[in-house]
Amino acid sequence: MAVTFKIKRRASSGSAGAPASLKSGELAYNEVVSDNTLYYGYGDDGTGTATSVVAVAGTGAYATLSTAQTISGNKTFTGTVNLASATVSGLSSSSVTEGTNLYYTDARARTALSATSATGVAYNNLTGAISLAGIPNSSLTNSSFSVNGSLVSLGGTLTIQGTTNEVEVGTSGTTIIVGLPNDVTIGNNLTVTGDLTVNGALTTLSTTEVVVEDKNVVLGSTATPTDTTANGGGLTLKGATDKTISWSSSTLAWTFNQAIDIVNGGTLMVAGRQVLNASCVMSNVAITGSGNTIDNVTLDGGTF
Repeated sequence: MAVTFKIKRRASSGSAGAPASLKSGELAYNEVVSDNTLYYGYGDDGTGTATSVVAVAGTGAYATLSTAQTISGNKTFTGTVNLASATVSGLSSSSVTEGTNLYYTDARARTALSATSATGVAYNNLTGAISLAGIPNSSLTNSSFSVNGSLVSLGGTLTIQGTTNEVEVGTSGTTIIVGLPNDVTIGNNLTVTGDLTVNGALTTLSTTEVVVEDKNVVLGSTATPTDTTANGGGLTLKGATDKTISWSSSTLAWTFNQAIDIVNGGTLMVAGRQVLNASCVMSNVAITGSGNTIDNVTLDGGTF
């Protein structure tokens, strides 16, 4: 007949925890799911009772291969601990002792970075702020640029200057504005290959000679020309007094305020016919009507 040896135990419906006391060398197992621990009566107080009860086996005392457990107390591992396929949670810099690989902190990361003035970047290792600073020319591949063969250093001054009364230079924010001033003076020749339109009250030509290729000069060309708008138009030659040729709308005729001198070879013509030549000989003139006066005239019948 078989011999069955049973140790002290607590059923799974009981309470977790070690027995209050065991005999020296006595074993006891707690089957409560949260316990599952084999206890041993350690030592002898002289009366056969163990001086302490220690856990020696069971899932509650030692790690299992597959079930979930909570392990407490200090543990020392040698060899390699591979956590490649594990999920690790609850670790922080306060619970993990640093080794040669230090954990991350903002302060450590900030002090690990640096910048020098030659890079053009300023760095504050207290705040971690990075900002742009001035880049010295010595740190640039190209520290200058060329303008018409002259080198201008970066950070230097390039002056854009217009010719007085010809070109005006101004700025608006970051825009450089180059254009003509309100009053323009051209120091040398000006050639206009297109049309020239002048909108103003006065056009002044200070020249020794005006050459116009066009054989017709138009005066008084307004939007709606009339005899009224033409009245007083003509030419004025400045002298001790003005010498004028002007048209009058009241007489419908050109008026000369100076004498007309017909020199040798010249004639005075009316309606295409000569009436007076430079020798003061009249021809093709008929005196008709009444009220005509002929004074100081010699009538010469000529010779034959």
